[in-house]
Amino acid sequence: MSHATLVLTRRRDRAGLFRRAKVLVDGEVVAGLRPGKSATVQVAAGRRQVQAAMDWTTSPAMDLDLAEGSEVRLVVSLPFASMGTAFSDPAQTLTLTRED
Repeated sequence: MSHATLVLTRRRDRAGLFRRAKVLVDGEVVAGLRPGKSATVQVAAGRRQVQAAMDWTTSPAMDLDLAEGSEVRLVVSLPFASMGTAFSDPAQTLTLTRED
């Protein structure tokens, strides 16, 4: 099976300071990140859906086409300003961005 690498980083956000942000690939948890921490994971190459989650809140899902041997850097954040959406729009509370 061919693989790609995801380098996952969580910003040093102050919201959710004592909570782990989970990163899911195709619905399976591949990492749990505390603020300011990173993880490197191998995933199967091909079309993958990536999402961040913390408790009942999530980021919008991100579709990635991962080529064999590629490396993609993703950053998870829980901006303090988005805490108001934790109850009104929990699927938009976390951010997941690609940094290449």
